[in-house]
Amino acid sequence: MLSNKLKIPKYQITEVLNTVIGQNFFQYVNYHRVEAVKEMLSNKKKFILD
Repeated sequence: MLSNKLKIPKYQITEVLNTVIGQNFFQYVNYHRVEAVKEMLSNKKKFILD
């Protein structure tokens, strides 16, 4: 678990995500998943076009 590895209480990680980033944990993770897929698709298009 992230909080265990960082040795930070889970509620503090949640608070930072909510207040500083303006997203909850699931929104944060999903945003980065979507960005990763967009990057993969972009690279695939470049590969196919080359």
